[in-house]
Amino acid sequence: MLLRALSGGYIPPVRGNDPVRTPDALPTGGNLYGLDPQKIPYWDAYLNGKKMAEEALKSYNTTPSQLGVVLWATETQRDSGATIGFILYLMGLEPIYQQGYQSGNVLGVKAIPLSELGRPRVDVLVTISGIFRETFPQCTVLLDRAFRIAVAASYNTLLAEINKETIAEQLKAALNATMMTIQKAGLFVPGSDPLEMNYIAKHWLEDTKKLLQAGVPAEDAGKMAISRIFGPAIGEWGAKGVREGPQLAWTWNDRLELADTYIHDMQYAYREDEQATPLGEVFTMRLSDVEGVYHSRSTNVRGILDLDHNYEFLGGFGIAVEKMSGKAPQLFILNQIGAEPHVETLSKFINRDLQTKLYNPQWIIEMMKEGYAGASYLSGQFIDNMVGWEVLRPDSITDEMWNNVVDIYLKDKYNLGVTEWLSIGNNAYAMIGITGKLLTMAHKGFWHTDDGTLRLVANTWAKLIAEHGVSCCDCSCGNIAMMQWAMQYVNPDLLARVKAQIYAATRSAAFASQETPDTWNPDTSSNPGGQHGGVSPGETWNTHPSGSSQTGGSPATPGAASQSATPGETGETAPSGQGRAYEVSEMGRSSASATGLPLYAVFGVIALVALLGAGYFLKKP
Repeated sequence: MLLRALSGGYIPPVRGNDPVRTPDALPTGGNLYGLDPQKIPYWDAYLNGKKMAEEALKSYNTTPSQLGVVLWATETQRDSGATIGFILYLMGLEPIYQQGYQSGNVLGVKAIPLSELGRPRVDVLVTISGIFRETFPQCTVLLDRAFRIAVAASYNTLLAEINKETIAEQLKAALNATMMTIQKAGLFVPGSDPLEMNYIAKHWLEDTKKLLQAGVPAEDAGKMAISRIFGPAIGEWGAKGVREGPQLAWTWNDRLELADTYIHDMQYAYREDEQATPLGEVFTMRLSDVEGVYHSRSTNVRGILDLDHNYEFLGGFGIAVEKMSGKAPQLFILNQIGAEPHVETLSKFINRDLQTKLYNPQWIIEMMKEGYAGASYLSGQFIDNMVGWEVLRPDSITDEMWNNVVDIYLKDKYNLGVTEWLSIGNNAYAMIGITGKLLTMAHKGFWHTDDGTLRLVANTWAKLIAEHGVSCCDCSCGNIAMMQWAMQYVNPDLLARVKAQIYAATRSAAFASQETPDTWNPDTSSNPGGQHGGVSPGETWNTHPSGSSQTGGSPATPGAASQSATPGETGETAPSGQGRAYEVSEMGRSSASATGLPLYAVFGVIALVALLGAGYFLKKP
């Protein structure tokens, strides 16, 4: 198929989607298509969303006033809009299809009568990924109109309440500005729902009053108060601070600091009448009322621990609610992997992922066949992502889960030879990462275990660093406080060697011996070849402060210490009491070697071009 494409031949269209859920997606290599975005949510997808919404509401003693939902483009592509249907039905709305046909394009939404709905309309705070913003802009418009239509269902009631206020004229102007887009779209249907049965309208009135009191002009206040769709700024794709922060544990003291980075990154409101407006005040007002957050998973290919974006979006949403409300919300997964979509708790979903992969001996055997790629995946995906969930939602990762990691990978519980496999060659750097993350979780107080286990973990970590050099993960190169703490568990015969390796990498006085000279020769590498750690000849160390802020004037972001740094930059000195992270950058190379090509290769390319040119001119008549 590739050769046919390169020859300009016809490439037949093929279905996309998860290959288990959609067998027609195999074999790959065709002209991929997914779905028609004008039909989202498809009617059957809306019904799936309705079913999940009804199930979700059973988890609460009373109907919640505010819930949160994460929307991803990939999930929308796979579920045909079921998560959007979930949002709509929570608000008591349903799609309007072209010419009344449920297979037609979606023209808008309409309110389901309360007599039919039988419960209050639930307010929903939606966060979107940057890819969703770019891929499904019409769905963003549909949802923005949906929130306004929900407010319109209490329009007459709102007018009656507004007339009692001393600022009635301002509130009327705000209400009319809010209704403007759905009036233009022909979707404005004024209703008389009581405010206690319509939390979207109730919250709109409360928030509009607060904004007016803060001096916001009436029309702007009304439109700001209906903002319910938030995501990253234009040109950004997610919440980088909360994604990287858990892995850089030395950059924060209180885990709730990471909530600030999430709010900072995701405060941009998306509406039909305005795009990517930073509205942190409205975002935080709505976060404070959220009781539960939902995220869809609909693929068999990747689990929730295979990808850091899962904890970035769902875990980040959860910790932001926790920071603003003082109470951690319930976190749920809309499980759409099988034929029967249903709602599961996050903890249950994570535990299944662990049992089927990380704790599964057959899965481990297959990963071992992949060599360093398998070892790296264990450390850099599963273990790192467990850390992410542990930090952002501590009750989702238990002590027993970490103990199982020790039993399987450090004690070789299944007698697979996995401990030895992770201790040889380049795989050792993955084991340094695994043991280092375990030590970090214990040091931070997330994992509670006995001294014997800590000694096993610390000595495995120290022995591999002593033999192979640091891996330049935070747990052997950056987190100075944790490494100092870990030394109490390291055997005396290892201490000098491991400290020498860490000192060579960090130049931290905490690991210097009395014999350490004041000068340092960069040719003495802690890891010959410099592939995973240490410094190779011709390279130099750059230091970056632990709490440095992002570029663009944004506030200091835990976990973002080096995101604005580029190779060759020199960082500032770390604040007192904090460790330094180090980065290797190429310095002082010749122009030829800077391209990555030796000189003979450069001359060879020039000669080849000359020959081609000569052949071209000789061929001319």
